[in-house]
Amino acid sequence: MGSSGKLLQIIVLPGVVIIFAFVAVAAAAAAAAAVAIAMTKPGCPSKCGDVEIPFPFGLTGACYLDEDFNISCSSGKPLIGNIPVSSISIENHELHVMNLVAQDCYQRDGRRDRRNGTTLRSSQFTISNTKNKFTVLGCDTQAYLHGVQNGENYSIGCSSECPSLSNVDNGSCSGVGCCEVGFPDGLKNFRVRVRSFHNHTKVWNFNPCGYAFVVEKGEFNFSAHYLNNLTHERVPMVIDWTIGNQTCDNARKKPKFACKENSECLDDLQTSQGYHCKCRQGYQGNPYLDGDIDECRDPTLNNCTNHCFNTEGNYECSCPKWYRGDGRRDGERCYADFALAVKIPIGIGISLIALLGGSSWLYLVLRKRRFIKLKEKFFQQNGGLILERHLEEQVGSTEIAKIFTVEELKKATKSYDESRIIGRGGFGTVYKGFLPDNRIVAIKKSKIMDQNQIDQFINENHIVEEGNKEQIKEVVELAERCLKVKGNERPSMKEVAMNVTFEAYERGGSSNTTIGYDSVNDHVTSTLGDGS
Repeated sequence: MGSSGKLLQIIVLPGVVIIFAFVAVAAAAAAAAAVAIAMTKPGCPSKCGDVEIPFPFGLTGACYLDEDFNISCSSGKPLIGNIPVSSISIENHELHVMNLVAQDCYQRDGRRDRRNGTTLRSSQFTISNTKNKFTVLGCDTQAYLHGVQNGENYSIGCSSECPSLSNVDNGSCSGVGCCEVGFPDGLKNFRVRVRSFHNHTKVWNFNPCGYAFVVEKGEFNFSAHYLNNLTHERVPMVIDWTIGNQTCDNARKKPKFACKENSECLDDLQTSQGYHCKCRQGYQGNPYLDGDIDECRDPTLNNCTNHCFNTEGNYECSCPKWYRGDGRRDGERCYADFALAVKIPIGIGISLIALLGGSSWLYLVLRKRRFIKLKEKFFQQNGGLILERHLEEQVGSTEIAKIFTVEELKKATKSYDESRIIGRGGFGTVYKGFLPDNRIVAIKKSKIMDQNQIDQFINENHIVEEGNKEQIKEVVELAERCLKVKGNERPSMKEVAMNVTFEAYERGGSSNTTIGYDSVNDHVTSTLGDGS
């Protein structure tokens, strides 16, 4: 790009015109500056000294958009061309620089002492007419601001003459000793020139120089002693910048369109040339780089009262537990949900009751199952299988022995009441019992379980079952008589059985007839009576 693409500051000296075109040759090392991902390209330095350098500006060739946005960093001071840069605004598309003051100074005899003008040349930069003013100082001074507006030359001037300081308004640029004027939008490639009416010969005692400059509004306050010696070499100035020289519609068709996906393009209304990029609503940062704003990190960017959740291009608000509403300061906010506060304890209570009930039911089921298995175990240990085998052999008999449950035996003996005891032995007790059909039975309850005696106990019952009713009745009667005899004189059950066998033989019974006795406890185990 030619000289029209650079920002130049031209100093005019007597008889000599020197143009400083500063070419960027140094870039700050990436390790010396923090990388602001949201404002610069990855890997590019983000600062020169204390000044942020956001894209499309940059310090190296890979970090700026084109040569117009090249910032050089010299001794920690950023320069664009040879003009110092104090700040760069992406949001307002402004470049704040320190503009050189043009001056025209003379000696007492009217000979010129020094003179310089200032020039700013760039195709991408215009002087902000809303942020700046053209100011002239002197009592024998005239100055002109020349520029190009929409392709046409433009000039504006301001002059001031005052023979003394008596009418100079100290602190106010009223037109005496100081005058200021505005200028139109879109003024490019401006230059400032200062001249004198009489070479300051009439006012040299208090005003040897005339000064002219474009300065940012509010950054310069006039003082009468400036007429004698203005110490400002540079003053602040605001420059507007744009991208390219095309409108948005035309630029979108080009491969190097600067606006990214989450930004929108705006035409420069001042010059009708070039465009700006602006972040869409919900996005923040550099519109020339990709990025989404996190509104939740900055309370001033969201209206949430409690919880904020960042979304693509927006954010959402929510309320904490036990609260309802939209969680927005400009909406319902958050309020306690009393209905939910009541329902939850009730639900917890019902759940605990259900859990307790279920646990109790499971415990009872497991207990019952264990009890059944335990009864089966005892049934087998106590000869139940042997007894069942004997019962199976009695199929077809008129009377078959029955296996009673514990509950039935308890009911028959009134829970083994003492009044039902009809006999005791070393290994058990015999109770008189009444069945539901009014039959009277003898029930033996063992004290000690001897595994070696189980078969004998089962066989005894089997033998008793094989005897006829008359024989059993005789055994019972004999047993009742024996129970009335003193213990040491009582015959053994074996002797009783032998005696019963003999008596039966004398009555003509079979010699093979056998009456059972309790070989375990050596006393009567079964009895029949009238229930009294």
